[in-house]
Amino acid sequence: MTNVIQAEEEKVNLHGTIDAEIWTQEWLKTIGKNPSIPTDKGTMIAWFANALMAGYDYAIYQIEAGIRDCPTTKEQLELPPVEEGAGVGSSEPGGE
Repeated sequence: MTNVIQAEEEKVNLHGTIDAEIWTQEWLKTIGKNPSIPTDKGTMIAWFANALMAGYDYAIYQIEAGIRDCPTTKEQLELPPVEEGAGVGSSEPGGE
């Protein structure tokens, strides 16, 4: 049986998961070992860029495995337009 400390210290393949909880646990372990990291912009950009790419890679895997369709037109790739006035700080769409 693996003891808990060993299990916590096992390497996690972050590029094999899109689970935000696992990414958060690994982030907390990393900053626990290197407390200056949260104030280093470059490190944070790299961390979150890797998290985003893990999601992208997962989507590509699903498309290649035939699990989901690939968007093939510009319209399928675009998000719907945001209403004027909607955004950060708005409690309702279009509100302030």
